[in-house]
This record gives sequence, structure tokens and C-alpha cells, in this order.
Amino acid sequence: MHIVPQHYHFRLVILSYIVASLASYAALDLGRRVVETRGSTQTWWMISGGAVMGIGIWSMHFIAMLALVLPVAMTYNWAIVALSLAFAMLGPIIALFVVARLHRLRFKFGFGAIFMGAGIVGMHYTGMAAMRLTGSFSYRPALFALSCVIAVGASFVALTLAFAFARADGWRAYAIKVICALVMGVAVAGMHYTGMWATIFRVPQVMPHMNMSTHGPLAIVVGIFGVMVLLLAIATSVLDRRLEADRIRIQSADERFRSLYMHHSDAIFTFDTKGNCLDMNPQARRLIGALAASVDAQAMLSMIEEGDRTEVVGDYHRATKGETTHSEFSLHGPNEQTLVVSAIQIPILVDAEVTGVFVIARDVTRERAVADQINHMAFHDALTQLPNRRLFEVQVDRFIATADGNAEMHILFVDLDRFKSVNDTLGHEFGDKLLQHVAWLIQEIVGNPGFVARMGGDEFTITLFNQPLQAAVAIADALIERLHRPLLIDDRSIYMTASLGLASYPQHGCTRDMLLRHADLAMYAAKSSGRGTYHVFEEATAATAMARLELEQELREAAENGLFQLVYQPKVSVSSGETVGVEALIRWTRRSGEQVSPAEFIPIAEETGLIVPIGEWCLRTAARQAKGWLEAGTPRKIAVNLSPHQVMNERFLGIISGILEETDLPPQYLEVEITESAMMDAEIANRFLSGCRALGIEVSLDDFGTGYSSLSRLTKLPLNLVKIDRSFTQHVSTQEKARALVRSIIDIAHNLGMRCLAEGVETQEQLAVIQSLGCDEAQGFLFSHPVPPDALGQIPAPSINL
Repeated sequence: MHIVPQHYHFRLVILSYIVASLASYAALDLGRRVVETRGSTQTWWMISGGAVMGIGIWSMHFIAMLALVLPVAMTYNWAIVALSLAFAMLGPIIALFVVARLHRLRFKFGFGAIFMGAGIVGMHYTGMAAMRLTGSFSYRPALFALSCVIAVGASFVALTLAFAFARADGWRAYAIKVICALVMGVAVAGMHYTGMWATIFRVPQVMPHMNMSTHGPLAIVVGIFGVMVLLLAIATSVLDRRLEADRIRIQSADERFRSLYMHHSDAIFTFDTKGNCLDMNPQARRLIGALAASVDAQAMLSMIEEGDRTEVVGDYHRATKGETTHSEFSLHGPNEQTLVVSAIQIPILVDAEVTGVFVIARDVTRERAVADQINHMAFHDALTQLPNRRLFEVQVDRFIATADGNAEMHILFVDLDRFKSVNDTLGHEFGDKLLQHVAWLIQEIVGNPGFVARMGGDEFTITLFNQPLQAAVAIADALIERLHRPLLIDDRSIYMTASLGLASYPQHGCTRDMLLRHADLAMYAAKSSGRGTYHVFEEATAATAMARLELEQELREAAENGLFQLVYQPKVSVSSGETVGVEALIRWTRRSGEQVSPAEFIPIAEETGLIVPIGEWCLRTAARQAKGWLEAGTPRKIAVNLSPHQVMNERFLGIISGILEETDLPPQYLEVEITESAMMDAEIANRFLSGCRALGIEVSLDDFGTGYSSLSRLTKLPLNLVKIDRSFTQHVSTQEKARALVRSIIDIAHNLGMRCLAEGVETQEQLAVIQSLGCDEAQGFLFSHPVPPDALGQIPAPSINL
């Protein structure tokens, strides 16, 4: 017996390496399936993966054995060969179980490598034991041990890489796995050939040369079988991974859909194309209540408001034809409550064919109520709840757009007279209540056929569609007549008049803006003619109204810039003939140079509220003039007229006090004159007069005898001077009744501790009479016309019989 060297068939060696590399790649790829799966599926992949890995390594081993060339014939005990295959498969199966399942085991890859390496070593050396040849063989211990170490090391690398790259994706991951498989192929093949290097073959010395080429086809067959098994395993893994990914994706999509379906805040119903309800989510069950148990489509349809059913059914049929529809309808929900439901009907498409309809419904009752409220707020006045200007414009524009040749429309423009004075004197809260009362009053008078709107402030419109002009005139007469009677607001009686302008379609305009402008001009014409009346639009009245508007605009500019002048008329002592004071009178010259009478522009100022800044300007200018006279050594007391608006404004006392402080004028040189109309509210008037007296300012009652004051009210007010109106003074020398009336006024004033002044004294006869009646002071053209401040020193002394 002698030791023979080992020779190998090179092509079969290469084939064995290829099989070893494929087995390594299969190990890496199968490791991913083991990691990605759980439960019984993972167990199946551990068994099948370990088996395929073992078959691959065993095929490599068997091909490498067939590549061995010895000078003796070799056969195999196929039972032992089968046992080696069992070892090859059992080792990787146990190794995968240890690594995949025993998560808490420390060094699990090391233990797995030991089991896998043991299976490979057992497979190799059991396969060697299956060899039958003439002679014998033994092993070198060191190389034998090295082969075992290589088997365990290669197993450790294989398991570590398989699980490290288990979840990797992309071409880089595949490239890394290929490189790792080639390296592991070298390790696995190296283990085999190290084991073969450890084997010592001894054969008889005289042996015929055996041609081993007959083993080549068998090796190729085994190699092809091994490669096919490995490729099939890899393909199965890839296919299963893709199928599993598709299954997970489909399952995830289905779970997401079910989560969306079941937890959606909207009610979702699923219907087939025949109208049967197949499913519904919890919100849908809550929406329809007890009917959810029966899933009866007809019963559900009966819950919909009868007038809305046709539209809902039509939308459903359009949805079955592939169209997405939207509708809103009333639903008689649980607890006998009516809900407003917004529904979207969406076709269910499967393979481009409509198989059913999703109905996504939402209870929008609250949103609809809020939207209606917002819409109401957008088109209605918040204070009076009347339609506002916007809704007025919509209604008028709609009427004009659809009007035919016989259509007619009448617009009454209503403006409350002197409403600003109510706000200034009684406060905005009272003014708001007055507006609410007037709005109710107009609606009551107009009734259903008319359309009443608040345009803003104290302006209203009454619009009559396709009604005769006489109806509009009758409404205007009724409203004016009703406003002649007092209105009761918060237990307070108040008189309020209104001026109305009337414009008709199509006679006075064919557009909304033109009609409204002409009605507005007609209203201004009514104000110019004395208020508390109405005017129908005419070109002539339009010109008058335009003139008034221009006057008002210029007056506003004059008030802002103080473009007025003050002139002064002396007040003379009847007993001594000395000038005891002057009255400041306002004058205004327009840009055109036209002098405007105070009787013309003061009512406009009172109506527009400009009287407040104008009155303040007058007071401040007069105080500065009085201060100038005082410093010049010619002191004169100046009387300034106040309007009822200023008297009723509780802040005006502070303005007077501020002007006195600003000009440093002693209060005894300032006097204020008020009219009887300023004392309509005795409580407010008394506070104002008491405040003036506290400041040291004298107060005169102007135009006494022409207003509303009573003697009882006169006794309660802290007045210093009573001025007899010029209408009495003018006839005092010619009419006995006038003389008697003047005597009575003088006596009353004296008895109440007040002085008395006669206005409008123009003749010596009038002066003689009032002197004989005991009047204290006089004022009129007999003494002087109103003159600029510089001309006061040039006035000659009056002729008075002492």
C-alpha cells in the first residue's frame, strides 16, 4: 500500500465553486424570508431554507468528490450518501431556528454557526465514509481540525450576512449580496478542499490506471440538479417575497380603507347598482338610527323629505353610470328631528366597471344654520333686523333685470328729521331704540306688499313692486301722519318727523343708482320745504335739492376750517343809555361771495350735527375777542347763542370751561343765550343752567313767548335775563294787546328776580314804550346794526330820555 496524490478535474472544481456560491447566495436570500415572516410561515421557510442550503452545500461536496481523480475505482454507499445529505440539511435548519427564534439567546449567531458547521462537517465526512475504493484513507488531525474551524467560520459569516442584509433593497444591496456569496463560496469550497487535503489515500502499489472521465457526466448532472434546486429556491424566495409584498400592500390598503370607512367622521353607505344597501359605517348607523338594523333601502329613502327624494334618486342613478354627484336634502332623523344632510355619491369602479355606489353623507344642520345666520347678517341690518342696503340692491336689480314693458316700481326714501340731535342729547342707546321703533312702525304701515330696508343711519327705503303710484303715496301719507303723534320710548314721549322722497321706475330712472339718487334728491326737497312731508321727484326739485347738497358740502368745509365771521350788536341799558354788552352773531360767506343767512344754514347745521363744531368755534372766537377788549381797557360782556343740541349735550359744559381756561377770560364777561326749545327736557336743561351759574356765566332766555316753555318751568330754571321776542316789540307802540303782553313779561321777569331785554327796537316810539313799562335793556337797529368788532367804537350814543 502506498500513498497516492490527489488530482482534480478542473472544470468540475469550477462547477463546485459555482454551486457553493449559489448556495451562499441562496442562504443570504432565504435569510430575508426567515426574518420577514412570522409563525408557521417562518417555520416553513426555516425548514425549506435550511434544506435548500443543505442541498446546495451537499451538491457542491458531491461534485467536488466526483472531481477527485484517483488511480483506483471509486463507488459510493448510497445509504450513507443519503445520511450525509440529511446532515447537510439538518445543520442549517437548526442554525436558522436558533438565530430566528431564540431572540434572547446571547451569541445566537455563534451557536447557530456551531450547529450549521457541525452539519457541514458531518455531511462532508459522512460523505467521505460512503466512498468505496480499493485501498484505504485516513486524516491528518491538524488539517481535519482546520476544516472544522473553516466550516464553523463560514457558517458564522453566512448567518451573520444573511440576517444583516435580510431587509436590504436596491441594486447596491444585491451587489453586496453577490460579493458576499462569492466570498462565502470560496470559504465553503475551501472547507471541502481543506478536508480533502486532510485525507490520506493509500492504494496497492500495482493498480491499473483508471480513467475517471466517466464520472464527469454524473458530476455535471449532479451540478445541474444542484444549480436548478438552488435557482428554484432563489426564484421561489423572490416570487414569494413579491407575493408577500403584494399581499401586505393589499392587506394594508384594505386595512387603511376599512379604518377610513369605519372611523370616518362622515356617514358612509355602500350600495350595489340595484339600490341595495350592502354596508354602512358607525356614523351612518347613528345618522339613521333604528333603521340601521334592517338595512332597508326603501325605508331609508322614506326618511328623506318627500320633495328631495327625486333629486336624491336621480343623483344615485347618475352615480351608477360613473358620475360623481352632490346633493343636499332634509332627512327626518332619529328623535323626530329634521336634519340637513349633504351627500356625495361616488361610483365604485372595479376593472373600469361600476359595481356599486358609495354615499358619503354629513349632517350639516348646524353648519347650514350658521351659514343661514351669516347670510342673514350679510343681508340684514343688525339693529332693526330689516333688509340692509345690499339686499335692497339685489332686489331692485333683480326686478329691473326681469322687468317687462308693464312693470313699475316705486322707491320711497325715508330720512328722519334731526335724528342726530336725539343721539347727541339722549344718547346712542336711546337713538338705537328709537330706530328700532321707527323700523317696526314703518313695517306695520307698509305691510306685506312692500319691501322695507334700512340703508344706514336714520335712512330707510320702502320699495313697492308692480303696485300703483297711489299705493306709495298712501304709505307716505300714513307714515307722516303717524309720526305727527309722539313716540313712546322707555316711558319717554318724543316727537320725530321724517322727510320722504319718491322716485318711480321707469319714469324717473331705469337703473338702481339713478332711482335711488332721484329719491334722495326728492327727500332733500322735502326737507327744504319744511320737513315732515314728502316730495315726488321732479327736475325742478332735483335742482333745489342739488343746491342744498352743495350748500351742505360747503358748510361742512367751512365748519372744518372755521370759515365764518362774527359781528356784534350792542345791548343798551334803557335807563342810562350805556352799552352793557354785545351779542355775537355768526355770518357766513360762500366761496362764490354769496352771503348766506343764518336762518338758512343754521337748520342745516343742526340737522347734520355741524352745529356742535360751529357753536364751539363761535364760543371760542367770542371769548378771545372779549379777552382782547379786556386787555385793551374796553371791557364788554359778550352773549353767545347756543343751540338746543349744545345745551342737551352734557359734555358741552366741559367745553365752555375749557375755553374760559384756554382764553383766560373771567366768566363775568361771557353770557350764553338759549331758546325755549332747549328746555324741552327740563332735567337736562336745569343741569346745564346750574353748571353755567356755577362757572359764573350768566344765562339769557332768548325769543321768550314763541316757544314751548311754561311759567311753571320758568320759575324752576336759574336764568338771569329774559329777552322779549321782536315779534312783540314791533307792535308795542301801535297795539294795546302787544303792549299788555310785554308789560306782563316784564313784570314776571322782575318778580322772578330776572332782568328783561326787548329785542328788535327800531324806533324811538318803541323805545319810549318799553322804557315806560320798566324794561331794563334794549337791542335793535335803533342803536346799531350788527357790526365787526373794530366798528363798535364808532357807534353814536342812542337818544334816550332819562
